[in-house]
Amino acid sequence: AGAVAATVFATGVDFAALHWPYEPGQRTEQKVTYTNTGDTPVTLDLTVEAPTAPAGLFTLTSDQVTVPAHGTSSVTVHAELDRMADEDGYAYATVVGAGPAGTPRLHTLVGLDKKGQRVGLTVTTKDRSGSGLPGQVLLKDITRDVVPQLYEVDESGRLDLQVRPGTYSILMHAEVPGVHGAHSVGRAVLVAPEIVVGDDARTVTLDARTLRQVSAVTPQRTSLAGLGMHYFRSYPDRYRLSDNYLLDPRYDSLWATPTGRKVEQGSFTLGFRWSMIQPPLTVQGKGGQYDDLRMQSGSEIGPQGRHELDAVFVAGSTPADVAGARVGGK
Repeated sequence: AGAVAATVFATGVDFAALHWPYEPGQRTEQKVTYTNTGDTPVTLDLTVEAPTAPAGLFTLTSDQVTVPAHGTSSVTVHAELDRMADEDGYAYATVVGAGPAGTPRLHTLVGLDKKGQRVGLTVTTKDRSGSGLPGQVLLKDITRDVVPQLYEVDESGRLDLQVRPGTYSILMHAEVPGVHGAHSVGRAVLVAPEIVVGDDARTVTLDARTLRQVSAVTPQRTSLAGLGMHYFRSYPDRYRLSDNYLLDPRYDSLWATPTGRKVEQGSFTLGFRWSMIQPPLTVQGKGGQYDDLRMQSGSEIGPQGRHELDAVFVAGSTPADVAGARVGGK
């Protein structure tokens, strides 16, 4: 008996992923090949053990195989696709080959990865001039307990996806011009909290031309010390999406798109939280105040009081430029 086990071995198989749509009664198949390196033929009784798979999903073309000496024999494993749900799923089974007296000899694992229905979802993004807006898009299927997917959108402003029918939430982060001149940067939050995808392809547009500035109004002049963004989307009896982060201090303004209406499935919240402090430093010169100052992290707070200083503009950046501008004491 030991010699038989040592002379026969089998190759495992994994079914290729099969994509929707399926034909009724469609099935897929793969072969399990047994190799005999011994000098005598070996006969194996074959069975399928699949305690976690749908009943009848895996079947064999034969319940017995004889492997010739120094040769090979194969048996085909069929998978009946109609026995699996029309959703993404994976199933596995073990093909057991038993030798004389029913003693198990070989265990070959087989598996099936089935991909359910997919529908085209196109996300187009536009900046304030109508061109493509690059950024990051967070897509969440709120009707299923699945992990959110993060995608990059390039300057073309187009993202083509294949998704399962259901209800989706879209959150996009992008950079837009700020409010303090050509070199300032603002942060845009573009949202589409409820996108219902049916059997037909759908296109969703995120348009920065609809952005509105979000700001905090205080009774006295303040400086921004921190800004948080909070995005919440839920669906009954499903794991909620909660995306919270602090805004990078290099952004001087925050913008968001109106949603237009309340969601009909679950709940949705888009919130912002400011940390406003008394300005640690204000600068005023001829021509007005500089209200977009940022304190470098770790800087000490300077002495209190009002100081009048002479300022000088240095047109270049070389040592000669600095010396020529006569900056000493200014």
